[in-house]
Amino acid sequence: MDEGITAGEPFTLRIWQAASNSFATYPNDDAPEYLDGWSNTNGAPIPDYSDPSGVYDFALEVNLFIVCPEATCAGGPVQTLEWGPPGGLITGPGVTGVYWDPLIAGVGVHELTYTLGDTAVTCTVEVTETPDATITAVEPICANTGAFTLEAETEGGVWSGNGVLGEFFDPAIAGVGTHEVSYAVGEGFGCADSATTSIVVYPAPGVPVIGPSASGNELIAEGAGDGPFSWQWYLGDGTPIKEATAATFNDPLDGEEYYVTATNNYGCSATSESLVYIAPNVSDVNMGDWQVVWNPHSLCVESNRNIDHCEVFALDGRLLGSLSGACFSDGHIARGGQFLIISVQAGLEAKSLRLTLHP
Repeated sequence: MDEGITAGEPFTLRIWQAASNSFATYPNDDAPEYLDGWSNTNGAPIPDYSDPSGVYDFALEVNLFIVCPEATCAGGPVQTLEWGPPGGLITGPGVTGVYWDPLIAGVGVHELTYTLGDTAVTCTVEVTETPDATITAVEPICANTGAFTLEAETEGGVWSGNGVLGEFFDPAIAGVGTHEVSYAVGEGFGCADSATTSIVVYPAPGVPVIGPSASGNELIAEGAGDGPFSWQWYLGDGTPIKEATAATFNDPLDGEEYYVTATNNYGCSATSESLVYIAPNVSDVNMGDWQVVWNPHSLCVESNRNIDHCEVFALDGRLLGSLSGACFSDGHIARGGQFLIISVQAGLEAKSLRLTLHP
């Protein structure tokens, strides 16, 4: 057993730096220099190493480091910092001793510093807002309401539930009833949140279809479904017609455009397409002007003047028929679904109508 160095045995020099608690071999750890000339002098200076002016230049390098935590939110956990070598001081927002608290640091990008002696190293850590999954309340909606965007306090999360498509809710897909919709945002301990809300979908009327009555002197709305409904008729420009609040609208004006809205007890509405009313009898219109109309029931052109001649053209200008009267039959010019131009002559005046004849 070797209890110590003996005379003539080579040896190395090592230095310890108290400030960094670091050790180094002379001149460096990778290529230590072995010295000789040691002898037992009973504590007196060794002749070969007794010159106080001799210099031994140690290549001691103290490599400081600090490891910042991963980015987190203000509600994230308190973390223990990593640094080295020991003996220095850590400073920066949220630092208390060897611990770092993102809540104390606050939202933002923060620089943490480790200082040892005259040397310092830094790192940065980002703190984001703690996510809030609180869902913006949705009032009860109608089944015919279009899809709309769901909203929450913190964006970027994931929505789920019946009727949910990405970040949208579609009442038509969900259907009538009460639907639970959930939202989750964020990840990690203290940095995730979730919430649930209910969306109520009310039944809506069907889209009404309007058309003339058998007599032709009324417009009737049908197809809204089971009532009860409240009705409101409108002119084509959106002006509501006073007291026109039934499914049947009496005495419409020739050439005027109308539409109707049906509303159920839930306050849900459906609106028909507009319709230009054509009077079934030309005698109903102002006799001071020459009026020419198409009667869809009789399949005739009617006029408050005698019609001398009629010609029917396709939209490309081709002549489809020429008649001395004003009434058309399948054998003459009726062509289902085609756009037609009818030229009507009475005396020296002429008028043209553009219409579509259906089968």
